[in-house]
Amino acid sequence: MNATPEVWAVVVNYNCISDTLLCLQHLRAQSAPVAGVIVVDNGSAEGDVDALRSITAEITLIELPVNLGFGPANNIGIREALKLGARHLWLVNADVFAPPDAAASMLDALQAFGPRCIVGSHLV
Repeated sequence: MNATPEVWAVVVNYNCISDTLLCLQHLRAQSAPVAGVIVVDNGSAEGDVDALRSITAEITLIELPVNLGFGPANNIGIREALKLGARHLWLVNADVFAPPDAAASMLDALQAFGPRCIVGSHLV
C-alpha cells in the first residue's frame, strides 16, 4: 500500500442541496485530506444543479438528466473516480456529516487489514 493512501468520495445528490453542501463542508474538514470528490446529481431540480455548478472548482460534477436511482448513480461516480486515479473510494450519503477523523480512521483500517478489504463507517 502507499505510505499515504488517498481516498476519493462519491456523493449522490437528489433534490437535497442543503444536505449535500453541508456534507461537502464536512468532507473538506477531514484530518486526512480527501483527494477528490465526485458529486453525481441524479436529475434534481434546477436549483440544486446551479448550486453544484457554482462549486465545480472543488468537485467533479456529473449531471444526470433523470433520476437513475441511488445505486446506478453511485456506480457512475465510482467509474469516474477510478478513471481519475482513485484507489480508495468512500461512498458518502448526502445527509452524512462525517466527523473530522472519519477518513483517517477508515484509511488506518485499510492499512491494518491490507489491500483487499472493505471498510465501512458506523453512524451514531
